[in-house]
Amino acid sequence: MRHHLQIIDEICQELERANLCYELKSLRNEVRHPCTSTELIGGVCSILLKMNEKVETRNAVGHLTREFDDYARQLGVFAEASKSYSLTRKEFEIDGAEFSDLKGFFHVIGQQLVNNNQWGRNWNAFNDILVGGFVRTEYGEPFKLTWKNSAISRQELVDYSDIVELIKSHDHIELDLK
Repeated sequence: MRHHLQIIDEICQELERANLCYELKSLRNEVRHPCTSTELIGGVCSILLKMNEKVETRNAVGHLTREFDDYARQLGVFAEASKSYSLTRKEFEIDGAEFSDLKGFFHVIGQQLVNNNQWGRNWNAFNDILVGGFVRTEYGEPFKLTWKNSAISRQELVDYSDIVELIKSHDHIELDLK
């Protein structure tokens, strides 16, 4: 029986070969979580079972998903398809014409990323909502953020460069400045 990390590595290779970038990033982000082996196996299995609901993913790695699930079950880890993992990459949009200062930016970004826009509205809290895990995205879940009218923000928003730099430091976020 192969080790779970060997199976995960092969799944990643197959996802890359099939150009399933969102799925690959999601799986890699799950593997990066600091956790025990049992938690890792359960989390990965849960995501793989959910990914398996998508035809393209099932065609690419369905056999490996079954192998991983069998491996998990032999260890006594029984997983169900994730209820929180999205089969498609989530996308959010903000408009630079709607704010001109950091307070306004925090309000607009919070409307997109945080349920009920309830969050700390400071730099540490902003980093936390980008990481995900307790908002509209799962921890490390890849998503796209489109910033319309970013040229307006570049001119009016003093903290524009710092905001963009922080967003880009999260490799699970695709930032599209329009």
